Amino acid sequence: MDGLYACALVASFYDRNKDYIDCFIPFLLEAITSDISNTAQMIQGRIKVKHKIDIPIHSIKTLAHSSKRKKFIEVHNKIYHLTDEGKEYVKSISVHEETKQEINCFLNELKKYIKNHGYSYTTVDVQSHFENYMNRNLKSLQMYIGTPSFQLTQQRRLRQKSLVVKKCYNLL
Repeated sequence: MDGLYACALVASFYDRNKDYIDCFIPFLLEAITSDISNTAQMIQGRIKVKHKIDIPIHSIKTLAHSSKRKKFIEVHNKIYHLTDEGKEYVKSISVHEETKQEINCFLNELKKYIKNHGYSYTTVDVQSHFENYMNRNLKSLQMYIGTPSFQLTQQRRLRQKSLVVKKCYNLL
């Protein structure tokens, strides 16, 4: 499910005209611990285990560079360390919980939509089917997010969301 959260974060950053790569900084900072060595590979592994997101090493380094510019981390001999600002930021991260709430709200709306069409699924079933749908279509979603057409008007976004819900419903 964390992969879905990541997609929601990316979309949220696009909506606010922010650099989408920055939405992954919380995952990077959270994976940097103070008691052991923090190489790019170790950070990548921790993110993969905890959040089920496989971020390539070059992207980890890009995130680290962005985090360093924001003064969240320092790098010494390819070992990453949180600064005091980074430690404070990690404490204040609530993005994951907020995203969970948005996803749960979406799943409940999808469940209602399905129920209105005469089918009854549990929220867990809806979540499972939606995750399968997202996993099958993640590559095309990533390509779509990277295009200028992603910058849609609010009215068009609502139509797009409605189409996505209908497509998800049809796949169930």
